[in-house]
Amino acid sequence: LADAMQVVGSVQIRNRGTLVGNSCHASPAADTVPGLLVHDAVVLAVGAAGVREIPIDDFILGPRRTALQPGELAAAIRIPKPSAATGTAFARMTRRRGVDLATINLHCSVDADGRVRFAFGAVGPRAFLAEDRSGILADPTSSEVARREAVEQVLQAASPISDVRASDRYRWGMLRVLSLRALAQAHARLQGAAPATEER
Repeated sequence: LADAMQVVGSVQIRNRGTLVGNSCHASPAADTVPGLLVHDAVVLAVGAAGVREIPIDDFILGPRRTALQPGELAAAIRIPKPSAATGTAFARMTRRRGVDLATINLHCSVDADGRVRFAFGAVGPRAFLAEDRSGILADPTSSEVARREAVEQVLQAASPISDVRASDRYRWGMLRVLSLRALAQAHARLQGAAPATEER
């Protein structure tokens, strides 16, 4: 999540903006939302009726639309402490380094209980969460072929489009590549030897 926060907008935006604000903007390409999804974050919405706790997956309804009701303010985001040791990784692709919206972004987590989760952004109307239930991606010794097939299953809910940033075909290809890279980095971080983050 910290890696994602370092590339949101520009330096000026990062100095003035907030994690809550980035979520309320509800952009399909928001860099922090995949990380919040993977970590089961909860938005605290405050209004005249009191405080509502809204899971981030229910909070963002679509492009520029949230579950906030008239008169409510998103006051905070709560991120639960993981129940097991966890390694995570953020990956992002843009047309250029610096200030640019993500062509795709994703967050991967691997925990000591063998659970592998991905959240993907910029490849659908809103970021979405997917979990590998095969056990293949949790096993760092699994074959490359098996990992690629398991990633294909995880990506089933993605619906990349063609636009000025990239074609749908290119997005599909980079989704596969970045998912495998993030998985390797998450495994390394779980073991305490993470490689440096690389933005493309």
